[in-house]
Amino acid sequence: MNGQTSRLTKPIQQALMPGVWVWVMLLLFAWPAQGGIYYSGERFAELPSEWRGFASDLRLLRSIAVPTTPTQPASTLKLQYQDALKKLEDVKKQRSLSADEQADVGALLIRLGQLDAALAQLQQAQREHPRHFAIAANLATAWYLTGDLRLAIEYNRLSAELAPNAKHKELETWQLQLFKDRLKKPRQDTSLDQLFHVAWTDAQGRYLMGRLSAADRQKLPDNALAIVQQLLLWYPADGRLIWQMGEIAAAYGDVRGAADLLDMAVGEFAINHADLRQHRQILLNEANARANQPLMGAADMKAKHAQHGTGIAFRSKRPLVMQRLDYKALAPINPKGMNEIPWALLMETVLDRHFKPTFPEHLKRLNGLQVEMIGYLQPITDDVEAGVFLLVEFPAGCWFCEMPDPTGIVLIELPADKTAALTRDAVKVQGTLLVNSTDPENFLFTIQKATISPPS
Repeated sequence: MNGQTSRLTKPIQQALMPGVWVWVMLLLFAWPAQGGIYYSGERFAELPSEWRGFASDLRLLRSIAVPTTPTQPASTLKLQYQDALKKLEDVKKQRSLSADEQADVGALLIRLGQLDAALAQLQQAQREHPRHFAIAANLATAWYLTGDLRLAIEYNRLSAELAPNAKHKELETWQLQLFKDRLKKPRQDTSLDQLFHVAWTDAQGRYLMGRLSAADRQKLPDNALAIVQQLLLWYPADGRLIWQMGEIAAAYGDVRGAADLLDMAVGEFAINHADLRQHRQILLNEANARANQPLMGAADMKAKHAQHGTGIAFRSKRPLVMQRLDYKALAPINPKGMNEIPWALLMETVLDRHFKPTFPEHLKRLNGLQVEMIGYLQPITDDVEAGVFLLVEFPAGCWFCEMPDPTGIVLIELPADKTAALTRDAVKVQGTLLVNSTDPENFLFTIQKATISPPS
């Protein structure tokens, strides 16, 4: 590491690490799925998760139920779920499954989109174990996904009654509220759910965009965002819940996040509701206006953060706690050429309770080789023209509110006589990768002698 960078890195590390280690500890002590779809092999980090990481994992969960075709091979996550189901089916040939195992079979069938098989399995399990929480919760979900809201409500009431603790009971109760609200509406109605009974517009129908009335703000529970995200993890194909999440983001003042979420509800989920489209356009216009403001260095960004406060208290980068990377899909390592690194490979690094990293073997073999990454620059000096930056996977609206965990940050060092201009656009970084396993004062990953250019 050159002298310029070492002088900068230590104080930055000291500023970043307290917040970073919070993320690490949350991931180390992640909690399992609760209610909704109860599968013992499915673990989530503490919610709420940041928008982009949450959206990525939501797409992964949706991919499990996508039919496999020659042009649409099974996702890595789908293969994991199929393998887990086969193992349970093999166990069933040797002995009777326990109640927990029967609940797992039902949950796996739901995730894989085999709803008729899931209902048959769970109904039989419920006859054998009528007071089992996970079986009742999964049965409620299966009935809901097949369109029978009345039976979904019946079994949801049972799962709320059987909930083993207050947290499970709260989530089951909110799910019950969602089911009841949707039962009142025609099937084709795509209007926003009245989950929290909050008015997002004033008496004249004007969109409030972060300016909820005092009465409505009191209706919104402190964990409203975590509640909606948990519902979405159970129902990852439910676009109206994405819309609900976007409105909560707007209520907390996160205009960029809210605009992206409502854009996702329109574009990815094809919800064609006039209110959604109107709110989306207002948010996009406001987000674009803010994006045209001048770029800022590190000190100015910190001052701006102090003005708006902590914003949304995200508790994790991504909700899924499991292997996401398909190692077989990685290109062979080229010891004499350029090697592209996906961000998911860095995220496979594991930090223990003493913050000692264990790197995936593929990443260790790239140490000292030429690599290429696509990402966004983050300043660590007060200058917008500098020789050292951080690289992150997604642009941060506010670095101090959306700080990545240690495996999502790469230190970029240009040659000693070179500088580059900060930009809001994605960039391609090429250089020599250094993987740090010994010095807790420095970043886990550094790309030295780097060049920065637009993505090709």
